[in-house]
Amino acid sequence: MEPEAAGSKCLKSAGTGRLSALFVLRVPDPEKQILFIKSMPFCAVWDMLCEKAGVPVGADWFAEMEAYEADVLSKR
Repeated sequence: MEPEAAGSKCLKSAGTGRLSALFVLRVPDPEKQILFIKSMPFCAVWDMLCEKAGVPVGADWFAEMEAYEADVLSKR
């Protein structure tokens, strides 16, 4: 669903023409808001946040959690 189709207003970055990550929702209908929010790329944003924070991305954290459980939780 295109942002304009959902009734939102996208702000463009100055001079680049690319869409910024800032969305201003102006949709009075809650169903359309939910559909718009569901279509947002949360997984990609979360992966980028994890990568910038220096933590495992995607399912890579699972091996780290298993090592923690084997090392720390087994001693309790």
